[in-house]
Amino acid sequence: MISNPTEFPDTSDTSSKVKEVQEPIVNASIIVPEGQRSLTMARIIWLMFQLSEYLGEMMSLCFAHRAENLDYRYLDAGNASETSARAILTCCLPLSEIVTDFFDQLKSRSSGYASFE
Repeated sequence: MISNPTEFPDTSDTSSKVKEVQEPIVNASIIVPEGQRSLTMARIIWLMFQLSEYLGEMMSLCFAHRAENLDYRYLDAGNASETSARAILTCCLPLSEIVTDFFDQLKSRSSGYASFE
């Protein structure tokens, strides 16, 4: 077991006894954004546009942080008088990618609406 990066052996050396290198992975869920209740049709259309904009930003953020197995689905169908436009994006991210500034970027790109689990 290696506890310090300086102890890490050179993996390109064929005489090295390193068979594989693994890093911690996080199964992440990002929910973007939650709309308001009792909306007009124009407001619903605007919210759906916002949802697609936020969803694209969240996908871009995940890909920039080496996400794999990216998937999304819409959570609430709602009806014309009462809706909550939300989508959940799931992916696998390396722990090292979310430790630094991932959460700050998530909140910034979603105007504070997205949540991360």
